[in-house]
Amino acid sequence: MKRVLLLIALATSVLATSIVAQQQVNVDEMMASYAEMSKPVAEHRRLEARAGKLDVTTKLWLDPAQPPVVFRGSGEAKMILGGRFLQVTTKLNGKTSAEALQLFGFDTRTNEYTLTGFDTLGTYAISAAGKYDETQNAMILAGSYLEPPTNEERKYRFVMKGDVFSLYFAMPDGKEMLVAETTYRKVSR
Repeated sequence: MKRVLLLIALATSVLATSIVAQQQVNVDEMMASYAEMSKPVAEHRRLEARAGKLDVTTKLWLDPAQPPVVFRGSGEAKMILGGRFLQVTTKLNGKTSAEALQLFGFDTRTNEYTLTGFDTLGTYAISAAGKYDETQNAMILAGSYLEPPTNEERKYRFVMKGDVFSLYFAMPDGKEMLVAETTYRKVSR
């Protein structure tokens, strides 16, 4: 009987070791797949070309019938997290001052550029995603947020063409309105 119990214990141990080894191989394969998928690609290099010290000018149209409010300031764009994201920080001055942080990336799972933005003009983040349009030579990202104080959903579109980053809001009549335009002039790498 002891011999049978010993054989059962040994067989169970061998089976358990085999299962653990098989799981380890699957974990190793999974980690190798993640490592390959997380490598920066050509689209990340397109973001990296924007890195450097910046002179920043933002025009904000609060009323389309009036001239824009203009803010000027400085910023810095740098690649972070091993070349996977472009971090853009800006400080602007004008009738009011503002600071902003934007993170641009490229999601290899969806093949879309991504944007997450924060600023001192609100307590929320915005996000957008989209493609690079070769015909327009522009990155076009779309998103939506809840507009204070009504919390109505507001759809928007960003167009980044050259040094100019434009923000358009979808209006109730279905037309788009340019509400902000920021020029990031690189002053040094």
